[in-house]
Amino acid sequence: MLLAVLAVAHFLIFARSGVPMSFSIIPVLAWAGLRFTTSTVVVVTALSAATVLALTYVGQGPFAVLSPAGQTTYAQFVILVL
Repeated sequence: MLLAVLAVAHFLIFARSGVPMSFSIIPVLAWAGLRFTTSTVVVVTALSAATVLALTYVGQGPFAVLSPAGQTTYAQFVILVL
């Protein structure tokens, strides 16, 4: 169930939204932190960070409209918050 929720959240938040919505993944990760074990939350957070990096690297996702320096800065800030 967690993977399904995470996949839908990543699609809705990272694949089609703008910069302000990119931080909306935090409630999903908070829910995972309250509901699942620590090791599961670490894996989910790592998957979220990898998704942000992969989408930024290929020029997709919420940071695609920014300059390369802006893409890097925002991607690092999202990963820092996660």
